[in-house]
Amino acid sequence: MNPALEFCARLATETAATPDLASLSEVDMVRQYPIVGLAEAALFLIGLGCDLYLLRRLQRRPPAPLFQVEPKPWGLYELALVVLVYIVFNLLVLGASAAFRNDEQLTWLIALTSTLVMNLAFIVALPWLYRRRGLDWRKLFGLDPTRNRAGLLYGVVFFFAMLPPLVLVWGLSAALCQLFQIPPEPQDVVELLSFTDSGWITALVILLALGTAPVFEEIFFRGFAYPALKQRCGTWKAVVLISAVFAIVHLNAPSFGPLF
Repeated sequence: MNPALEFCARLATETAATPDLASLSEVDMVRQYPIVGLAEAALFLIGLGCDLYLLRRLQRRPPAPLFQVEPKPWGLYELALVVLVYIVFNLLVLGASAAFRNDEQLTWLIALTSTLVMNLAFIVALPWLYRRRGLDWRKLFGLDPTRNRAGLLYGVVFFFAMLPPLVLVWGLSAALCQLFQIPPEPQDVVELLSFTDSGWITALVILLALGTAPVFEEIFFRGFAYPALKQRCGTWKAVVLISAVFAIVHLNAPSFGPLF
C-alpha cells in the first residue's frame, strides 16, 4: 500500500484502535477513511497545476541560472575516494555488529549510531575541507544567499509537481512487484521503528530519518556526486546513474521505482 496513505490514516486514527493498515488495499483505505482520499486527490490536483506551470514556463523561456549546475572543483577522483571511505567504514561496522549478532537490539544500536556519526562527519568535513582551500562552500552547494528565496519557492513548486508522476510510478512499481511475486515489505528501518520498544533505537531512527540522513543524501548524491559525474558523463547519464545508486542503497525492491 502507498506509504503516504498509510501515514495519513494513522494520523486520522487513535493508536490503540488502528488496524493493520498495511494489509488494506488503497481502495479499502479510502473507503474506510474518506478524508485520506480527499487529501490525496487535493495534493494530486495541486501537483498537476504545478506540472502545467513548469511546462509552460520552460516552453516560454530557457532554464534560469537557478536550475543550472555550475562546474565544481572536484571530480571522479574525489568521488571515488569518498565512496571508498564509505565502503570501508560500513565494512568495519558490519564486523563490529557481527560480534553481537545474538543481541539484535545492540546490533541495531551499533549500526544506527555508526550511521549517525558517519553522516555528521561527512556533513561537517566537506565544507571544512573546501573552506581550507579558500573556496566558498555555500555557493559550491547552491546556497547562494542572493538566490535562496527563489530556490525555496521553486523547491515547493517542484515538490508538488513531483507527486502526480510519483503516484503513477508507485502504481507501476506495485504492479511489477505483484507480477514477479515480490512481497511489499517495508524498509528494515521502518519495520524496526514499528516494532521496537527501545527508546534509544526510536530516538536514533527519528534523528536519522528527520535530521542527518536527508542532509547527508542531499549533499552527497545531489551536491557532490552528481556534479562530478555530470562533468564527465553529461547531464542525463549522471541523473540516471545517481538516481539508480540512490534507489539501490536503500535495499528495498518495492521502493526502487519511487526512490529512483
